[in-house]
Amino acid sequence: MRHPTVTQSVQGTDWKKVRVLVFGLDDQFRFLARQTFRKLNVREVASFDQLADLGKLLVQGFDILLIDFASHPENGLRVLEGVRQPQGNPNEALPVLAVAPSTLKDTLDRAKILGIEGVIPKPISGHELGHRVGETLATPQRMAPPASLSDAPKRNFIKDADPLPEMKDAEGAGPAGAAKSAASQPIPEVAALMARLEARTGAAASLAEPRPSRSGPVEVLQGKAPSPPAQAAPPAPAPKPVQKPAPATSPAPPAPSNRGFASVSEEAPARRVAGGKLSDDDLAPVRKLSDGPIEVAGIRPDPDAEAAKRRAAKRRKEWDEAMSQAGHKARKGRDVAALDVSAVVAEHGKWLQTNGAEGKRATFTGMDLAGADLSGAILANATFREVDLSDSCLAEARLDGSDFRYATLSAANLGGANLGVAAMRHAKLNLSNLEGAVLRGTDLSGASLGGARTAGADFKGAIMMGADLRDADLSKAENLTQAQVDKAICDKATRLPPGVFRRLEEGERAV
Repeated sequence: MRHPTVTQSVQGTDWKKVRVLVFGLDDQFRFLARQTFRKLNVREVASFDQLADLGKLLVQGFDILLIDFASHPENGLRVLEGVRQPQGNPNEALPVLAVAPSTLKDTLDRAKILGIEGVIPKPISGHELGHRVGETLATPQRMAPPASLSDAPKRNFIKDADPLPEMKDAEGAGPAGAAKSAASQPIPEVAALMARLEARTGAAASLAEPRPSRSGPVEVLQGKAPSPPAQAAPPAPAPKPVQKPAPATSPAPPAPSNRGFASVSEEAPARRVAGGKLSDDDLAPVRKLSDGPIEVAGIRPDPDAEAAKRRAAKRRKEWDEAMSQAGHKARKGRDVAALDVSAVVAEHGKWLQTNGAEGKRATFTGMDLAGADLSGAILANATFREVDLSDSCLAEARLDGSDFRYATLSAANLGGANLGVAAMRHAKLNLSNLEGAVLRGTDLSGASLGGARTAGADFKGAIMMGADLRDADLSKAENLTQAQVDKAICDKATRLPPGVFRRLEEGERAV
């Protein structure tokens, strides 16, 4: 879509002296802003998407700041706080325009408290963008803060577990006698957990010990077989005393299912929303071994997976030795200790095998997992967006199709990992180990690979638009083409495979 010219948007604005700074995670909006102000022949227009770049850009003395709140409102508020606080800083009077859709009213109210000169609704055309910026530069006026403000939304990456269903007894709906009196009261959490454990281990349950089902109502166990549901018709007569069945006629325990990750009971597990905190039922079939591998009920160990584990352990040891010799000190993230990685990987495996019908998708958005060990894990199509995975080990891991946009993977060990068609736009891969990694079709647009080890890495079909290859050694990378390098950012320290050359800058001669 071509936008109309904005040359005559605001009369009297000397655009040749104006310096515009743009922040946002939306590539299309930053592109629109750059194109719009370049048509106006401004002195300078700069855009950034990393909070760490704010300080060094502010000292250059810009005349106005545009903050796009649409993609990540909290990052936009952090940028605004960096401009306005503390009081008395030289950027306190810098005009700021907030770009956001009308649905972000709470975010805009907080921005008004910090101090903004206007709000630009999104989506917006280049003509309107230039007109609003010209008006603000001509008469900058701080917007009044709102009269009241609701509580700030809390960032909760892991949802709370679903509460236990409340047990209710309708008159005449349950069995008579002791079973009816037991079902008329909610079951304590401990008793419910014990009932589930008895059911899983095959122990006989008494008639007066109900257990909660996943569907909500109480099920009362008679021996090993569940009683049929109560009828809504006339109340049933008092039950006869239960006699212990003969061993020859006792029902055989249900055979484990051979499809995917076996379910412990014959009940069809309820479908859960992807992500969230793991409950007791989720962790039941999972057992974490002392040496690291995961066993799931009904699944035999995969020889290929065990071989990948051994290769990952070898790569991890070699990488740790290399980092130790280089004097690099690994960091442990604040969310590593509280996260049961093994359980998350097992639940994600069930989610993959059942196409989302069971298990939960691994979602780590915004978490600090620096130094985490995910070597050999199967986490295809997982979400690692904006996750700090620096110093982590993902060697030999299955990460194809995963979302690593804006993730930090500095000094991470990705040796032999499968990152095919993964989204790694603007990911920080500085000093990382990508030896033998599969990067076929991976979107590396805007990613930084300075100092990364890429020997044997397969770049066939990888998208390299704007990828930062300065000070990167790609001399032993595989399937890297000239067309890919032409779209990337290189310098004289960039080492490329034989027959591939960096694009010469203007005025530079070929040697």
